[in-house]
Formats: sequence, C-alpha cells, structure tokens
Amino acid sequence: MIAPSVAIAGETPVSMCTCSRRYLMAGVLATASTVGVAANVAAQPRFRCDYTYDYDGGRGGVLTPAPQPVTAQFQQICAAIGYNAPLAIFRGAVGNAAADVINGQPVVIYNPDFLNKLYKCALYAPATVLAHEIGHHANADTHWSSQNKHPWTRELGADWISGVALRKLGASLDQAESGIMCFDPYGPGSSSHPNSQQRLQAISDGWHNA
Repeated sequence: MIAPSVAIAGETPVSMCTCSRRYLMAGVLATASTVGVAANVAAQPRFRCDYTYDYDGGRGGVLTPAPQPVTAQFQQICAAIGYNAPLAIFRGAVGNAAADVINGQPVVIYNPDFLNKLYKCALYAPATVLAHEIGHHANADTHWSSQNKHPWTRELGADWISGVALRKLGASLDQAESGIMCFDPYGPGSSSHPNSQQRLQAISDGWHNA
C-alpha cells in the first residue's frame, strides 16, 4: 500500500532517532529463518506496518505532533538501538500504531487512546509498541525491497528489535513482553501477523540477545 496524502498540523518534529548492523541483521536473519523467507535491503517506500492485525483502515486525516513525554520516550528507544536516521512521530487516525512513509518522510503514527489503554495495563507496554514500529523502519519494512518478505518476517523482526530495545532500556523480560500480554497474549494471528505466542518468542529472543 502506498502512503496517503495527509495534512500535518504544526511543525514536523523530526527525531534523529540506522539500527546497529549487529541488531538489524541478527533480528532479520533470526525471523527470516522462522518462516523461511530471505530479508532484503532498503529501497523505495512500499508497505505500511501496523502493530496488530485489527487495523481499522483509517489512513487519512490530520496528523498532530506527539506530546513531549511521548517524543522523549521515542527518542530514548531510538538511542537504545542506535537508530539515528530522521524519523518523526505523530498522533493520528490509526487503529493502534503504524510505521509508514508519508510524502517521503518516515513516520510512526499512533492512536493515543490505544497507548493510554496499554499504559493503564502496564508501565512499559506503550514503549514496546513504539519500539516495534521503530523496528519496522530499522528493518526497512516500509520500502519496496520488502515486498518479498513474508509479512510474518516483518512483524517478528520488529518484535525482535523491540525486545532488544526494552532490554537496553532496563526493562525485564516480562516488561518487554507487556505490550502483547496486555493486548492479547493468546491472539490467533492472521495472514499478516503471527500469533501472540510467536511474537512473544521473538521479543524474548531479542531481549536475550541484547
């Protein structure tokens, strides 16, 4: 899917938040072997990556800059995995959270209601979601070259990086897995997303390899 044309309210907050080669390649190779699909290198924008399989289709509307606490956490996650490419974060009309490229700009878009619900469930849960979406950009999942990746490879790779990021931020394994645990620890998965137990395993693998 090609990124939509949207209006961006206010100034665009660009966080200088490329993933270290060690973590990028280890995560991609680990998850590629899981589903038997080879990974690719970044090229042109192509895919939008959503946190869960229940994306409600809302792609338009106005994007507004994330508030300072969210931006600060976002930047901490980027720093934890060594991701220093331009990447902006916005609030927007998505079902949960998504990695996208809009007008050539890599972005993470999140639904504040979704993150607030996760926060009420577990302190680290919102960070796991943001780390997952940053992981998609680190793995070049929003680019044309990713069209040959199995969807599960993309999702498990992002989960792996999420595990790495949370470990580096000082989170326990339980805390690193809290996003999935709060959302649906036994979710059956879909054609685009592996089931929750597979995702938890990818997070655990990343956490243990950080």
